[in-house]
Amino acid sequence: MAQKTFSDRTLFNTYICNTDDCMHALMNFYPTDAAGNMDYSPDKKQQQAAWKCWGLTEAESKQWSLFRQRNNELDAKFIVSAEGAERNSLQELLDKNQADFLAYKLIPK
Repeated sequence: MAQKTFSDRTLFNTYICNTDDCMHALMNFYPTDAAGNMDYSPDKKQQQAAWKCWGLTEAESKQWSLFRQRNNELDAKFIVSAEGAERNSLQELLDKNQADFLAYKLIPK
């Protein structure tokens, strides 16, 4: 399967913000018993961040959020920058952040 790409910074910004928000949303979580079966007993229900329910580590979740934070900071500067060297430099940094994000192991290929 081909690597995901984003045709412009707006699409990437939308994707990274939505997925990061989703990762931190609370979800119901039910533990498994010794045989590996879910225990849906009401007293066993827990709420935790979606990234935990999806089997991700805290470090992976933080890295994802770091990509978002970096993108948001660069994008805010890019929006107000004038044409020229500064804008070109910001575009390169945005492109690098997106490339690093796409190379990150959590992205399906």
